[in-house]
Amino acid sequence: MVEPQIVVLVVAGSSPVGHPPRSTKTWVAQLLSYRNDIVAGKMLQNRNVLLTQHFIFVISRAMVRNHSGTWRSSAHSRSLSNYQWIVAFATLTLLLVTRQPSKAQTAEAGQVTVTGEPVPTPTPHDNWREMRQHIMPEVSGTEITVTKKATVIKLDQQPPIENNDLQDLFLKAPGFQITDQHTPGQFNFNYRGLGNPQESEFTLVLRDGLPLMSDWIGFPTLYYLPLPQAISEIQFIRGGSSLLYGPEPAPAMNFVTKHPEPGSPWNFYTEQIGGAYGYYSTFNAIQEAVGPLEFRLDGGYVRSDGQRDNSAYDLWQTDLYVGYRPDERQLLALDFYSSRFSGGDPGRITYKQWVNDPNFSFTPFNHDWVDRYTTVLRYERDFGDGWLLQAKGWFTHQEIDARTVANTNPAAPHPFPSSTLFSYEEFNNGGADIRLRKLWGDGIIFKGSALTFGGVVYHGDAPFQRYTLTDETSGPDFLTAPRGTTSDLVPLDQSRTSNYQSIFFEDLIRIGKFHMVGSFRLDHEDVEVDSAAAPWLATVPPTGPASISADHWVPLWGFGMGNDFGNRNETYFSASSGWRPTRFFDIAGTSRTIAFGESIPDPFHSLDFELGVHGTPYKGFWYDVGLFWMLFDNRTETQNISNTDFIILNTGSSRHRGLEGELSYDFLAPSNIRQCPKCNLSPAKG
Repeated sequence: MVEPQIVVLVVAGSSPVGHPPRSTKTWVAQLLSYRNDIVAGKMLQNRNVLLTQHFIFVISRAMVRNHSGTWRSSAHSRSLSNYQWIVAFATLTLLLVTRQPSKAQTAEAGQVTVTGEPVPTPTPHDNWREMRQHIMPEVSGTEITVTKKATVIKLDQQPPIENNDLQDLFLKAPGFQITDQHTPGQFNFNYRGLGNPQESEFTLVLRDGLPLMSDWIGFPTLYYLPLPQAISEIQFIRGGSSLLYGPEPAPAMNFVTKHPEPGSPWNFYTEQIGGAYGYYSTFNAIQEAVGPLEFRLDGGYVRSDGQRDNSAYDLWQTDLYVGYRPDERQLLALDFYSSRFSGGDPGRITYKQWVNDPNFSFTPFNHDWVDRYTTVLRYERDFGDGWLLQAKGWFTHQEIDARTVANTNPAAPHPFPSSTLFSYEEFNNGGADIRLRKLWGDGIIFKGSALTFGGVVYHGDAPFQRYTLTDETSGPDFLTAPRGTTSDLVPLDQSRTSNYQSIFFEDLIRIGKFHMVGSFRLDHEDVEVDSAAAPWLATVPPTGPASISADHWVPLWGFGMGNDFGNRNETYFSASSGWRPTRFFDIAGTSRTIAFGESIPDPFHSLDFELGVHGTPYKGFWYDVGLFWMLFDNRTETQNISNTDFIILNTGSSRHRGLEGELSYDFLAPSNIRQCPKCNLSPAKG
């Protein structure tokens, strides 16, 4: 048995104030020392002892570059020169350890035998190992992804992602745009220029196939992402994502949680990283899966003083997984995810203001809190004869609280605002997702075909209150009042609910190397907002309704086809529809609602076409080149007709078209035994 391996990651560095604020970039230097009985896939003479030493030392780019200008330091950060002793000490330690034999890293292993066995796959042209490093399998569990351009981002093949550096996290997703925000309490994504990136309202983000949005239908905003260290891969699905997962036009991003491999022994991992502006990150995990019980517990903490005034934050996350396998065909599992965020909001400043003072904040009293807790119960069963069941039930509780103050005006006689607005949004939602898959066509020309079908039900409650704090109502400390503070001034009090149901099916038909996919999905949404206090109810008579709702049925369709040719190459084409649901704010916002007698808006609709080719014609090389054309129809916007009312106007359609391409080559592939597509490394029996 190999002893548990500990990898300590160390980051040190500072970021210059003389450049625009941005996430810390890192370089990775890996010091690897391997002595084992497998080299480039060949067996050495001594096959009884396995010695492994693996160290990773991460160095900030700021440590090896000189910058002119001033440097900002906090109580938790040091200048560049003060980090030299850390680098020297860490380097010396690594050199000494690699020179000394370590009993903790020496393990007696049984005889190792390399055998050639077919890789299990539901289709004959599916699981080439090299292609699985870049795209999802044609049939992934109960989901058909072939022809959908489903990219896979393997996080173990990338350097550690730190300091909310999401640009590096999505390097393999061309066309995906990220609006950087230093504090990890809100995330702003956009794809192919479709819609406003604020809070990622036009993209669907999931974890293990379940939505991460605050409210999937009524408030599809993103205030939470799991730490990258807890994720094994990110599945990035373009056209056809609405057919797989439901509302929001392409793409869908699915974060796949790390779980222990069946049969793996106890092992432990720890990561400690420090950096400029008081940055510190720790992540720790322990797991095992020996016998029928499986277990994993991980936790992370991240903090920073921030690059600007009032940009400090703290983030805590914990994940728990417990699984039980009564036999090799069944799995009953429980997942629990928790996250707590607390951080300042420095506000937005112009470039001219930033040049004058890069640290300045117009909103020194603004603060955000985001808590999220999710429980998932899932059951999987392989019935044999190509039948597979995957069922999930989940519940999420999320709180988004904010202390918002008007901008300060240092030049005014009274520079500080006279009131504070506290907002409390609570989200309690959950549902069930049941999917079945049937493999068919064996023994006839349709070998490798598959049928999937299932249904989803979802319900969400999202109460929303706002309170105004002043010196008279809350005392002289109203600008810095703690979380949970209320007052008798209630400008907004809403009860919001959303319901969603869906049924769907997809059929993959294979005829040799040619394949085609037909898809259909029927979605139903129902959203309602009941207001007990709102600006449009403050007048007599009220100018807008106290209760308003929207109800829509949305049919979706899709068709795709492709052909395998040459040495692991594939063409793909897909045409699919999608939609964006009617939100709470589309019928009743915080200051305005739809006026009496005006119609309820219809949902946005999208039509997406993808045409391309990808493959791994030789070992280590990957390419994917494709054209896209997206029509976004029934776009609507609000037109204010008073201080408390608005109407919905159809502003037409938008077209988004272009070319996406990706090329990559693994220079170590020729000597990497893991690339062997049909080799299984296992202990010898006997």
